[in-house]
Formats: sequence, C-alpha cells, structure tokens
Amino acid sequence: NCSRACREQLLAQRLGQARQAIDDRLFLEAVKILERCKAEGYSSYEVDGLLELAKTAASQRISQELLERTYSQAKRFIDEEDYESAVQLLRRAVRQVDEPVLQRQLEEATQKQSAVEQRAESALQWAEDLSRMELFHEAVVLLEDQSPGVKRLARVDQALGRARKLQEAEAEFAAL
Repeated sequence: NCSRACREQLLAQRLGQARQAIDDRLFLEAVKILERCKAEGYSSYEVDGLLELAKTAASQRISQELLERTYSQAKRFIDEEDYESAVQLLRRAVRQVDEPVLQRQLEEATQKQSAVEQRAESALQWAEDLSRMELFHEAVVLLEDQSPGVKRLARVDQALGRARKLQEAEAEFAAL
C-alpha cells in the first residue's frame, strides 16, 4: 500500500508522462495514461484538464487525418473518372465531418457524374442509331472511343458487348 507522499509522487510521474505524450503529439497515449490515473483514483483539476485537452487534440487529429485521406482518395476517383465512387465516399465523409473542402469536392464530383451520364446517353443513342443502320463496326468504335467515365458505366459496357457481338455475327455472315 502506498503512502500519501508515494501517491503524490506517482501522480506527478504520470502527469509528467502525460504532458510528454501531449508534447510529442501522442494524444491517444496521453488519454490512456490520464484515464488510468482516474481509474486508480487519482483525480484532480490538472488530470481532468489534461485529459480534456488530450481528448480534444486526439479528436481533431483523427478528423484531420480523415479529411486528408478522404480528400486524396476522392481526388484519385475523380481523376480516374470514377465519379460514382467519389460521390459515395464524399457523401459518407460529409455526414461525419462538416468540411467545406469536402462539400465542394462532392459538388464537383456530382456535376461531373451528371455530365458523364449525359454523354453516355448521347453515345448510347448514337450507337443504337448506327446499329439500326447495320453500321456495327462504327458503333463499336464510337463506344470504345468514349472517356473512361462513360465506358465505366454498366449500360455502356453492355451496349459495347452487344455491338461487338453484332459486328462478329456480321463478319461471320459475310464470310459465308
């Protein structure tokens, strides 16, 4: 069992460790040390104040890391014209962290997604018109020449598959 002086020395040692962890920006480590102090019955304004400081700093750091990770992942999706993934990622993130930069990125991805949808509709209509005129090769080329964002859409991929089959069937028929 520890005397009062022993307990004060132990508390001072733990507070020193917690302050050092905070100085080293190891906020979660500081939170652990300080919560252990409280669990062992060491409670003071200093413990409570440092604990609050460490928790706030840890939370801010986690939010900042989430923001940076989300921003760069969404940017990668946008650069690859994978707008659907970018929009899903950003919608989830915006619900967790209210950051104007993520909101702007979400608006950008949504607008680009909408533009890709319109380009896809136009290309599909044109490919269908070409196929009706039995210009299957031209329909294939048209769909293959679309941007990655357009080609990534399932309905465009399916239309390309159909056009290729029609082109192959036409080639087989011509070979007869």
